Amino acid sequence: MKLISAIWILLLVLTGCARPEAESAPDFLIRVGSSIMTPAEFDRAFEVCKTSYDYEQLDAPEALKAAKLRFLREMIEQLTLTERARELQLTISDAELGTAVKEMQSGYPEGEFKKSLLESALSYRAWRDGLRTRMLMEKVVRKDLAETLPLSPQEIEAFRVAQKTGKKTKDRAAAEAPDDPVVEAHLRREKTEASYPGWVETLRKRYTVQINRERLEELLNS
Repeated sequence: MKLISAIWILLLVLTGCARPEAESAPDFLIRVGSSIMTPAEFDRAFEVCKTSYDYEQLDAPEALKAAKLRFLREMIEQLTLTERARELQLTISDAELGTAVKEMQSGYPEGEFKKSLLESALSYRAWRDGLRTRMLMEKVVRKDLAETLPLSPQEIEAFRVAQKTGKKTKDRAAAEAPDDPVVEAHLRREKTEASYPGWVETLRKRYTVQINRERLEELLNS
């Protein structure tokens, strides 16, 4: 896949994918609990996702179909996290969003941020909505998974011993950090990544996932 600005793809994909069923059109492609994604939303988001591939990678019909199915699984996962956020009553406040917006904009040279939006054909409002959704997903993972994983002093000490005996981590900050909080953050991140697949699978079983097979076939063959 080409090296492109993945954040724009992610934000475009996330925008508009978490509307409650009652506020949505009855035509759906994916429904997870009360969250839906319409065929039009899927098609629009996948068109953006396609820009991360080399043209030749999706030239064959079967390759294109396989890419759409992978993307479908990703969208199911995102809607699953949306449902979990609703169940836990987690939200992203305007203050949280405003802080994140400022941090992201500060990482760009003057004028480059707006230029990136224009090149992506993405409105500022759509970008903010997508960022809010991404932040909500991160909060769900943090509150429902990462912060619930046990981490003992023995595990922290074992990590330090491993560093001294040559089993180095790629996390430079954790390897060089003299204080436990940095090492703890590193170990918790590792445990979260290892536990994530099983956690998501448990959530999938918790909610009713519906796929509109007729609409899916239309999308796969278009």
